[in-house]
Amino acid sequence: HGPTLLAWSTFLTLLPSDAEFMPGSFSIDTMTKKANECGIASFSRLLDAEQLRGEDLTVTLHKSVLKNMFSTILAAYDMLPIHRLPQFELNQLLEILQKMLANQPLLCEQFWGGARGDGQEAPLFALLEGCRERFPVDSVPLLRALAALSEGHRAAECALAYIAQLPTVALPVPPTDILEQCIKPGPGSEMDAVAGTVRGAVTTSQRLTSPYIPGGYIEAGMSGLAIDLGPHTTPLIIWAAQADGLHLCITRLSMLSTTGLNGALSDDEWAELEAGALFLSKVLTHAPSFARPMLSCDVSQSVPKGAPADILTSLSLALHVSSKSLTSEQSIRRTAIILQALTP
Repeated sequence: HGPTLLAWSTFLTLLPSDAEFMPGSFSIDTMTKKANECGIASFSRLLDAEQLRGEDLTVTLHKSVLKNMFSTILAAYDMLPIHRLPQFELNQLLEILQKMLANQPLLCEQFWGGARGDGQEAPLFALLEGCRERFPVDSVPLLRALAALSEGHRAAECALAYIAQLPTVALPVPPTDILEQCIKPGPGSEMDAVAGTVRGAVTTSQRLTSPYIPGGYIEAGMSGLAIDLGPHTTPLIIWAAQADGLHLCITRLSMLSTTGLNGALSDDEWAELEAGALFLSKVLTHAPSFARPMLSCDVSQSVPKGAPADILTSLSLALHVSSKSLTSEQSIRRTAIILQALTP
């Protein structure tokens, strides 16, 4: 019933607001909510079915059909770009992606083979690109999506190549003083330095640093796009600065582990640590030929003195920090993910 309810709510949305035949007690928001519950939530539950577990050909064929259906849903129901989605809706989409591609290297290879075309994989690639545009200020979506798309050797290699050559970095809108002094709005853009808001094309007149790009910076003169799509989203600026996302991932893992050793991590920081460990676990397991260069990656120039300077030390410290608080199912799962990354 989900598509029918959603189509009906869309039809009513397009009606004039003063239409006399509108049902008095009808709520478009309620109808849309029910449609989402019947559609995306039911889709996620369907993927938990016993018949869709395992790695045999029948499961792959079934999931291939579901993957195409999921792509159609993304394209047809205007869920993209993801910047305007509430966090719980984006989490639902990523959960479906993870369940759908679990133990399915053929489907992951199929995705990477056609990702940059305009065919069936295009909506899934748009979902991935939307996650990439939030990185590293909100790195969890990209890391979760790439972990899901890393099943199998070739897919893991493609995921590593993707994250190692990011064309942009997303950072929070800077504080009001920096916004006023360093950020210049472009033609047609809107900026209120006192309120700390900006929207549209911008450039920076001075070099900008951020804890989200440890050891790095946004060069003076760099152009960016400021996005603020409502109360459910985080205002950010997407800077046209190339970055090695894998290096950033390892650097952030080092810093989060060090922070966790010295004090409590926030829920968002725990989520980032878990997502980073999950992605690293996947690629170390499925792309062992890349393990040696990854293990030799030195981030000592990007982290504070005394913080782990390599992936193994960072994961070991993360395991120590996580294992100190095994008080919930979530913390146990997170610790298991980190342990798996250390023993792929």
